Amino acid sequence: ILSGEKAGISEFAKVNSTNHVPTTAGLASSASAFAALAAAASKASGMNLSRRDLSRLARRGSGSATRSIYGGFVEWQAGDNDLNSYAVPFIENVSWDIKMIAVVINSKQKKITSRAGMQTVVNTSPYYNSWIKEANRSIPLMKEAISKQDFTTMGELAEENAMKMHALNLSAHPHFSYFSPESIQVMNLVEELRSMGIECYYTMDAGPNVKIICLGKDTADITSFLQKNLPNTEVLVSSAGPGVQYLD
Repeated sequence: ILSGEKAGISEFAKVNSTNHVPTTAGLASSASAFAALAAAASKASGMNLSRRDLSRLARRGSGSATRSIYGGFVEWQAGDNDLNSYAVPFIENVSWDIKMIAVVINSKQKKITSRAGMQTVVNTSPYYNSWIKEANRSIPLMKEAISKQDFTTMGELAEENAMKMHALNLSAHPHFSYFSPESIQVMNLVEELRSMGIECYYTMDAGPNVKIICLGKDTADITSFLQKNLPNTEVLVSSAGPGVQYLD
């Protein structure tokens, strides 16, 4: 509707989409979905928006979608209005052999959406402003770690940031959590892997499914260890990919 209004088009469109991961389960399905929708709508309506403006449009559907217009490592500029809140590519062509392993604990739709959960936190958590300050402090440290391919610092920052976000959820009113017993189990397995000398780090978005950041050389050992300890759990391995692409 937004793209149609901008282009002066009143017709509606039928949209068909396919996800390769469970929807609304904390695996960033809304990020890819709304980035793709923004790009498709822009092209179909003849607007052919710049990538910056696509990023702004995608943000209307999902905050995480604003980053998915670009590939590789991307920074979302918070801004203070619609015009200056968009993503900026940091390193689009990633030569670093890092992987993300998604451990799909539960593919069902989560009970509390990302948007509803964050709104509760913003409105009620006494620690919300402190969390923003901590996140802003971490950004230059993370960018430096990525630039230097300092995997240890990058992994520690990612893990720390994720746990601070989930701690924030517990401080909201009413408090809530996306953790499940299996989430804790996976995090414990990651810590066990580290004690065995295999460097990897866990992170979690708004959902029970755990993501593990690792180096490519350790992927096989980690997935084998996970499948041995979690035989009925789906494990997905991914690499840094491109941004939006037009198929025709």
